Amino acid sequence: MLYSQKLCPHRRVNEGMSQQPYVIAISGDSGAGKTTLVHQLVSLFGNAVSLLLDDYTEDAIYPPTLDWLKNGANPDEFITPQFVANLKALRDGRSIIHPESKAKIFPAEYIILEEPFGRSRTVMKDLIDYHVQVQIPPELALARRVLRNINRLEDNGYGEGLKEFLEWYIRAGRDFFAAVREQASKDVDLVVNGELPTDILAQKIFETIRARQIS
Repeated sequence: MLYSQKLCPHRRVNEGMSQQPYVIAISGDSGAGKTTLVHQLVSLFGNAVSLLLDDYTEDAIYPPTLDWLKNGANPDEFITPQFVANLKALRDGRSIIHPESKAKIFPAEYIILEEPFGRSRTVMKDLIDYHVQVQIPPELALARRVLRNINRLEDNGYGEGLKEFLEWYIRAGRDFFAAVREQASKDVDLVVNGELPTDILAQKIFETIRARQIS
């Protein structure tokens, strides 16, 4: 199956993109291809910018995985002040400074962001216009993540990082990703099959959103 669309009547497509940027959130397991999909969607939509959660770790507060799972897996325990502040600024038509590259990012018609929890974090719920969840078998996501780390190992000597990730995955990571996936799926507009090529997924998401905006 390529994708399934869920109708969310409380989420209405903005008419007239000159009013406020349209925010598209991509969620999915680590290794699902979120970052690649975000970049391809930016290219397809043209007048678009991206926000990647992994670029905003400096001021982020994440709870210990096992404690988070035991305490009910509340998405609001993941606190990302600068990520949220920059999203709000772009929505309000103000430029931002990228936290790592220090490049200036100007507002655009579309904001495409990587947000593992989708709308489930209270602070994000009213900032997202359209939520796409990339679903992929956990073993394939893990294989992709390991392959990515191996490539980094060859380039930069990240062997210890790969070992630590696998130990974490065995101890708590599998349950962690399942909990995040469950939280994100509570309020989603479109579910896509992450086993398919990213360019096909990007084109389908682009066509689906544009069709909603025209109708």
